[in-house]
Amino acid sequence: MSQEQSADETDVALGLVGYRVEATDGHVGKVDRHTAGVDERHIVVDTGLWVFGTEVMLPVSAVSRVDRAAHTVWVSMSKAEIDQAYRDETAGYYGTGG
Repeated sequence: MSQEQSADETDVALGLVGYRVEATDGHVGKVDRHTAGVDERHIVVDTGLWVFGTEVMLPVSAVSRVDRAAHTVWVSMSKAEIDQAYRDETAGYYGTGG
């Protein structure tokens, strides 16, 4: 039971894996299954080919709305802000910025 609860909490306590993700200015990807492997303060978004065909971690606090019927999550970030989040994440990982 506790493992199941942990998985639910990690999936933003909402089971959002597979949901479409919409930025303030359009579609950016879907909530990736790797969300289960990060802390409960983030979701992992698979951007497909939009941002170099990669995954981006976004803060749960950026989630502004969830529509379970449409399987869609809206975030209060623009595509440019999400792209910058990816660049910041990459720069921090490789030690090239910050």
